[in-house]
Amino acid sequence: DQYKGSNWAYFGIENRDLFSEPGAKRMLAELVRWMKRGVFLHDVHPGYACYRDGEAAVIRASVSNSGEEPFAGVVQVSISDEDGAALHTDAVRVELQPNETREISVSWSTPDFASDLYKVKLDLATSHGELIDTSITGFYAWNEQTVKNGMRLSYSNNYLRVNGVPRYMLGAEAFYDRYCPLGMDPLDIERDFRDMSDMGIRLSRVFTYSESEEDWRFRDALAMASARHGVAFWLSGTVFMRQYLDDPQSLSIAKKIAQRYEGIDGMFIDLFNEPNWHNREDAARDARFSEWLKAKYGSDEALKAAWGDELGPDEKIGSIKMGWGKQNWLPWSAAEQQACRTGVAVFDQTSFSKYAVHGVDAEAALQWVCSNDVDVAPDETVY
Repeated sequence: DQYKGSNWAYFGIENRDLFSEPGAKRMLAELVRWMKRGVFLHDVHPGYACYRDGEAAVIRASVSNSGEEPFAGVVQVSISDEDGAALHTDAVRVELQPNETREISVSWSTPDFASDLYKVKLDLATSHGELIDTSITGFYAWNEQTVKNGMRLSYSNNYLRVNGVPRYMLGAEAFYDRYCPLGMDPLDIERDFRDMSDMGIRLSRVFTYSESEEDWRFRDALAMASARHGVAFWLSGTVFMRQYLDDPQSLSIAKKIAQRYEGIDGMFIDLFNEPNWHNREDAARDARFSEWLKAKYGSDEALKAAWGDELGPDEKIGSIKMGWGKQNWLPWSAAEQQACRTGVAVFDQTSFSKYAVHGVDAEAALQWVCSNDVDVAPDETVY
């Protein structure tokens, strides 16, 4: 609460002086006046991220006055389809004393939703019509046909397949704040899945935990975005971290997910998140390793000749154990690392993917993709 009532202005541009531009002084004066008035829209979000036919779509927002003077104005709400066609408008009048916040909501009913995605714009204006703040949000409308036309994902012969064709699926992990409606805004979901599709990312892992109706509608929104953009979504956190499906609550969520999304091909369900791993001895594993050593070297003498001093004095075929602890071959790895840092090393990167980027904007594209600076002289390498 130490910042309650304070107003901030942030600038994301670092490579130019904004206030040296024409009209900058007027812009600064307007900014100071805007901050001094201290009236803002915030916490704008739909009641649910995804609605179904026959339901009224609800939009909620808050208006706060952190200034020193009373405020009287109006919030104009406009709903449009994703092509921009206006469908509904509403207005809510607000009167606020200093340090007062008011929550507002509007609803829109339609017999059936004709679009998959709807955009909502809220404009806050004074009683004299001066626009002082704008915010946007949106919501999905469940469409069975859209979902059915989504990614046809299958698994066979150790391959993930899309439309029957084996695919190596590059994925990304998206963290939406499930405990705050603003963290699950459908327009953010739509943007993220659209961008993933544009960049060739075909799998998105998203965490959902609870059985609240808000979380179920959030999952519905993910299913819609997934189908619209051909990105499979992986529901993770179906069970809580290091918790098993024999837990009644976890089992309930897993069953309901299976029932709700039955028939949707383009999705995964994570039944266990970050399982515990015990570094324990495994006799069967060690026996298989001994068989492999026997087949490769044939005798303890040959093994000793190959491994040299890295083989312990009491180690021989049949007694060497595998595990996740410190291995006796660690000095080899340390020597290789030291050679790379202080001398010369040659790496076989035949198995690595290679991309040739051409064109006038090749460097700009690589600078956007890569974290390091790729603007180097010809024949130089950047890691």
